[in-house]
Amino acid sequence: MIGSQLLSHLMADKALGPMLATYNGRPAIFEQTVPGDKDKGWSGKQFSRIIYDIDTEASPTRKTTGTLRVDIESTDSSTQFDAISPILKAAIDDYFFSSDDGNAVAARWLRSDNFTTDESHSVFGCTHTYDLYAFPVQNVDDSMDPIAVINTETKKQSPEAKIIAVDSMENAWAPTDEAPAIYWRLSDVRSDPFMSNYDSWAVAWLQVTLQGHVFAPSQTRRNSIVKQLGQALCQGQRLLFPDGSPLTIRSMRIDNGADPLRDGQITVVGSYGVLQAQVGGGTPLKTIKIS
Repeated sequence: MIGSQLLSHLMADKALGPMLATYNGRPAIFEQTVPGDKDKGWSGKQFSRIIYDIDTEASPTRKTTGTLRVDIESTDSSTQFDAISPILKAAIDDYFFSSDDGNAVAARWLRSDNFTTDESHSVFGCTHTYDLYAFPVQNVDDSMDPIAVINTETKKQSPEAKIIAVDSMENAWAPTDEAPAIYWRLSDVRSDPFMSNYDSWAVAWLQVTLQGHVFAPSQTRRNSIVKQLGQALCQGQRLLFPDGSPLTIRSMRIDNGADPLRDGQITVVGSYGVLQAQVGGGTPLKTIKIS
């Protein structure tokens, strides 16, 4: 899922490359399998080197979408793994990896564990473990799309921000205070209890819960964006779909202590009407008189 983006990103890291051995003229970074000792691609020394493995999983709770493990292998005669570790961590932790279709995955450092590969301690190193969080495209090819509507309003309120799954992204990028990132997802859809009495032959009313995730390095910057965006949504109260019908904001809640990657700091509950599927024939009324 993110393998090619991660590999290109690490290969291009100017601080990391010189600390690694060379294979086929490039830094020795491999996915899962390392070429054999006799492989002609090696240029002299074969350490230090990096091997990574991505284990993805489905997670309905969206706490994680998988795990990334990155091994640094070294020997006594090569660059020490403890010098490489902080550079590697800085290149992955809190980075987003975006594919061409707009889907993104974020990596968060979980832990680092030292190891040796055998009793002789001839090869030693460190395993970095990262949790992966998925940020898939949620827009649908539908005029009544609440995600598309709230993304449009978000871009209006925070034009400097990158809207994940909407704006064009580099393959590997990290939010900054100057260019933060925002992501909206649909966490719940149900019939609207406030509007159930107004359901009709023509229209059904839905209630949606939207989670907003705001990313920036500093807590102060994140809180500022969350406050500004939350207030704007409440003040507007209604966001318009392309056909002019409203997405009415019923409630908005801010939790600055929420995990931006896992939960999101903004919860918006809104309602809107969708046209009922028409069944059967019949002749529409042409003239209606109301007394």
